[in-house]
Amino acid sequence: MSLINYSGKIVEANIPIFTGANRGYRYGDGFFETIRVSNGKIRLQNLHVKRVERSIATLQYIHPQNSINSIFQQAIELCYSNNFEVSAKVRLSFFNGNGSAFDENVPLQYLIEAYPLSETANHLNAEGITIGICADVTKSCDTYANLKSSNYLFSRMGIEFARVNSWDDALILNQFGNICESTIANIFWLAQDTIHTPPLSEGCVQGVMREYLMSEISVTEKTCTAEDLLQADEIFLTNATSGLRWVKNLAGRELSKKVSEKIYVNLVAPLWSL
Repeated sequence: MSLINYSGKIVEANIPIFTGANRGYRYGDGFFETIRVSNGKIRLQNLHVKRVERSIATLQYIHPQNSINSIFQQAIELCYSNNFEVSAKVRLSFFNGNGSAFDENVPLQYLIEAYPLSETANHLNAEGITIGICADVTKSCDTYANLKSSNYLFSRMGIEFARVNSWDDALILNQFGNICESTIANIFWLAQDTIHTPPLSEGCVQGVMREYLMSEISVTEKTCTAEDLLQADEIFLTNATSGLRWVKNLAGRELSKKVSEKIYVNLVAPLWSL
């Protein structure tokens, strides 16, 4: 039986842990962090901690009773308790207590879940992925767009759009009709020997892997249109758990992986083996 951690208490995953009064459930009043654990360590932990602290400040939440670093340590311990410490995905969810939308903020509650990752998660996706543009939902470019909000409905519908179209992922449009990200990742593309990614002002999540790669390689922030991607030489998607996935097919057009693979080998793969 797998275990979870609810605000510092370890319980079996099938045990009910909160009521219908939970504001994360009722209103999406919270945020979450998706983390890669490899060999008992959280990869890019400093960037994850910074993002959690930034989310708490932006949403004007009250810190949980435990420090953020101690909660991350609990995440590692949970992986060991579940025997997932070699390669695991952790979802750390924060919610603003119980009550109505009009109640004052209270110290954040949190939930830590851990899932094992297969051996394939340690390698570049060999076959590439197929993506397309979801025209059914749009994302606003407001103060909260860069957060991993618990209000995940637009991405959920994008995932469903991808499933119906037999894609591996779908690209999300912002309120201006530009592409800001995929349902679960940031997007980069290579054109004329320059790597581009949308700026945060376009409404994309401030991804940890995005931030890491931009500190290691030269990337130009640029508004992303469908035409940009249709003319791109390469496209790849990034997030903290899969690292980097290269796109083989967009709108029936096949793309290369030469630069994407080089970035993966030199910058992403070493993270999993440290």
